Amino acid sequence: MADRVQQSPTRTVWVRSHPAVFGDIFAALQVSTSSVLQAEKQRHKDVHAEVEIADLRGSVNTFEIMGPKQVRLSRAPCLELEMMTDRNSKRCFRSLLDVLVKSDNAHSSGRP
Repeated sequence: MADRVQQSPTRTVWVRSHPAVFGDIFAALQVSTSSVLQAEKQRHKDVHAEVEIADLRGSVNTFEIMGPKQVRLSRAPCLELEMMTDRNSKRCFRSLLDVLVKSDNAHSSGRP
């Protein structure tokens, strides 16, 4: 039986930034990724690693929700996702919901 190199699972990271700093962030990601890949190639000559950095500004729609009901509207998808996911993800969504609830309560009471 031939030895098989165990591959790490593919991971995806989405980074969204303010348009004014997009160029700086994109360049920093490229430089830092290149440095890390080069260092890993020197440490592990037999391991192949690959990173794709893509500019998706024209491909992803975003919406800015404003107004007094923005927090309640933001909570709804989190509640649905929390019910559908594993325990670790549920903790993440619960933390996000806690922040949204605190923000909603502060907004309702007139506090900043």
